[in-house]
Amino acid sequence: MPYESSGRVRQKRRTREALVAALHELMKSTAAPSTDEVARAAGISRATAYRYFPDQDALIRAAYPEIADRPHFSDDDGPSAVTDRVRVVVDLQLDIEKWEPQLRAALGSTLRSGAGPAPLRGGRAIGWFEDALTVLTPAWPAERVRQTAIRLRAVVGIEAWIWLIDIASVPPTDARSIMRDNAGAVLRSALDEIG
Repeated sequence: MPYESSGRVRQKRRTREALVAALHELMKSTAAPSTDEVARAAGISRATAYRYFPDQDALIRAAYPEIADRPHFSDDDGPSAVTDRVRVVVDLQLDIEKWEPQLRAALGSTLRSGAGPAPLRGGRAIGWFEDALTVLTPAWPAERVRQTAIRLRAVVGIEAWIWLIDIASVPPTDARSIMRDNAGAVLRSALDEIG
């Protein structure tokens, strides 16, 4: 973002915001619009748009949702029971429809990138599940918490959503219910293993 950090920074911020707003609007009907389409929709020149988004991945990164509602668990904030804490994270993950086009585009970009770490998907939800599970320590070692968090994330999120909606033809309300039930089963299984 060197281009955006020098010169008329406020104007450049407004231009970026206009491009991102146009991108979000276009994604309601087009999974991955081109930089040209976004520029046209924002009323900004193609050349200017490419200064902000030189390729499709840069464009998709801009659309990727920044979820501000990250769950915070502390002694005096939020539920204390592990099942309730996990439910908070599951419910946050199940707010998929709000960001579905962006999440689908990010997943598609990850799949196109080939081997190696996913460029757009940092595994934030795994950390959220780990935070929810911390009430089980020291009974659970860190590795067990991590593995359970990964198992929970595997059954909720855009990947499970796409399979349920697109492949199994399940209605959205049923898909949410299935993912919630699957997360509950994963947690019960993990808790049963430690007795």
